[in-house]
Order: sequence, then structure tokens, then C-alpha cells
Amino acid sequence: MGGTTWQTRLSRLPNFSRIKALDDNTFYAFGTAAYLSTDAGVNWTSTGTFATSTSIEDITISAANFSYGVANYAGAYKSKSSVIPPIAPTALSILANGHNTVALEWTDNSNNEVSFRIEASMNDNAHYDSAGSATRDDFYTRQQAFSYVSPLTPGKKYFFRVKAVGPGGFSTATNEVSVTLRQIARRRQTYRPIEAGRRRL
Repeated sequence: MGGTTWQTRLSRLPNFSRIKALDDNTFYAFGTAAYLSTDAGVNWTSTGTFATSTSIEDITISAANFSYGVANYAGAYKSKSSVIPPIAPTALSILANGHNTVALEWTDNSNNEVSFRIEASMNDNAHYDSAGSATRDDFYTRQQAFSYVSPLTPGKKYFFRVKAVGPGGFSTATNEVSVTLRQIARRRQTYRPIEAGRRRL
């Protein structure tokens, strides 16, 4: 039977009394403050409070990802920036690599990202950190975006992923890709003895 078993999704957050589902994954909990979830209620982010003693009665998100809230006898409110993170990029792949550089390509699925955050983890996929950023110019009509990552350590294995960045925060990450970089080839030097008369030096 629907609803006979309930799972806690939001607790110990102040100033909300209503909840609204905008789609299967996007929810607002609101009252004198507003909390937003874009992962079906697993994580919630505060989007701020309203004027003193103002309680929002209804809230929605526009196609441009701005929030609009309406309060009884207190007018309407609009968020100052986008509240939904960009759609995550996909299809991350490695185009080429050298001994200390990797060329990455991915598909841009969003129209509101500011940039892309490239993350790398050396030796395993458990210690990601920022390895650079990239943008896709408006005149570049293909959906693919591209970036080099350098300098890296020769001979090490690296894992990579990419996130889109916008006013609403970070998107989820792409698929992971990995590569083991080549070692720098060392040339073996040989020495020939120099003869001075019959004496070798």
C-alpha cells in the first residue's frame, strides 16, 4: 500500500512548512525559508530566507532556472540567480595522451553552464581534486567540449571526470576515464676510451 512505509528525507531544517514536487527529482521545502533538492530528496540546499516574517505560499522554477515565490499580502519574490545546477556533461573520453599531458573530450548537455571543472585522481578514483577548468565558446556549434590537462606525472595512472558549473552549483559528474602515462624514455650513454699513444685514459 502506498505510503505505509515512510523514509526520512528532510529533518532538522528550520522555517519550512510546505513541500512541492516540481518533477520526479526536484523538490522545494519552503515557508519563511526555502530548501531545494535536485536528487529526489537525498540532499537539500538552502536557497535563503525571505523578508522578516514573510512566509511563501507557493513556489516554482522558470525555464531559465530562476525560482519564483508568492506570499500572502507580501508580493512575489524571484531568486537572484539560477537555482538549478547545469545538466551534467556526458561521454567523457580520452583523445590522446603524452608522458605528462592528457587531452579530454566530452558532450555538453547544458545551456546555462559558466564553465566546466575537470577533476583528476592519481592512482585510484577515490581522491579527486580540481585539475583545471574549460569553457565552450558560443560560436562552437558542436556539443563537444575539449581540454588539455597538464602537467601530470609520467608513469602514473590517472582517473578523470568533468562537472558543469553554473550559478546553481555543480552538476553531477561524467563517467570516469583512466589512463597510465608513459615513462620518459632515458637514453643510455656509452663512453669510448681515448688513447694517448699506448696509454688508455
